[in-house]
Amino acid sequence: MPATIAQVNTRIAREGGEDAERLAAFAGRLFAKADEAFLEQFDVDALLAIAKGGLAFLDGLGEAPYRVEVRSPSYRVDGWEAPFTLLRLALRDRPFIVASVRHELRRHGFELAHLLHPIYVVRRGGDGRIEAIAEPGSPVGEGAERLAFEI
Repeated sequence: MPATIAQVNTRIAREGGEDAERLAAFAGRLFAKADEAFLEQFDVDALLAIAKGGLAFLDGLGEAPYRVEVRSPSYRVDGWEAPFTLLRLALRDRPFIVASVRHELRRHGFELAHLLHPIYVVRRGGDGRIEAIAEPGSPVGEGAERLAFEI
């Protein structure tokens, strides 16, 4: 049965944990503009796994200028699976990044099945992990970064 964003948020709140607030903020932005065709493919468990994996990926960016991952998601490894290849990008936001990535994929003969392209404003701690996530334009304190994340 397809899941809704509200169901994902309910699950995050029910599970709690130290990452619940960060995960809820991340998932909310990640799925906010997802099209129905994307959401219809997944149940609550899968969307939650997608959000957890995405947050861990973004968290792993640290001080690097960008991070890229290409993989075929599997239930055994990722907690979800799909009939498409996953391309994750995390980088500081910049003009024309979506158009540039789309063009490069087309140039190599690949079709884009779905695009999730939230912009995150984050504040990192001394260990490089994300401490806070806010909406673009929201204050999260000194040293905030504006990051693009794509699936």
